[in-house]
Amino acid sequence: VVREEKLCPFSGRCSGIGTYMTTIVRAINAGDLAAVRDLLGEYLAWVVAEAKIHYGMELDGQAALEYSLGDIETYLSSRGRVFLAQEDEGPAGIAFMREIRANVGEIKRMYVRPAYRGRKIGQGLIKRLIEDAGDLGFSALLLDSTQFMASAHALYRAAGFTDTDAYPEAEDHGALTEFVIHMKYELP
Repeated sequence: VVREEKLCPFSGRCSGIGTYMTTIVRAINAGDLAAVRDLLGEYLAWVVAEAKIHYGMELDGQAALEYSLGDIETYLSSRGRVFLAQEDEGPAGIAFMREIRANVGEIKRMYVRPAYRGRKIGQGLIKRLIEDAGDLGFSALLLDSTQFMASAHALYRAAGFTDTDAYPEAEDHGALTEFVIHMKYELP
């Protein structure tokens, strides 16, 4: 369980106002997985909309959702993770991780609903991914991300990720490939 406090503009910490309780769970039951599917659909709809705004590209959101749902078993395996962040108001975010080669993991589909941003949920998800990667014996975590996700990149860099070259197991982003960056985290 992670306790977060909302920072009050101009006056430091809020005294009792805006305190949030975020729980990050490994999604394994039907209820959690239904929430994950909903959040995954929202995430991919957001990516489709942002790709159109930033790059003028028309992406097939339904095909992306079907692909992601068809691939979810690799994240639900003993060498993968699907995390669901929840607050009292409901599901707030998701993050996926899977092993892509011996002792190397990949982070995918990290998303926090806009209404929950600014509550350090992304930081909590990254922390949990890194902790579980260590528990699984991973030596590194890799990820890819499109350039328009600048706030996510800042979050990853703050956690210790650095830019790296593309890796062979990275998802084929088709027309978006030229707008994708790759990052790496070395576990101790």
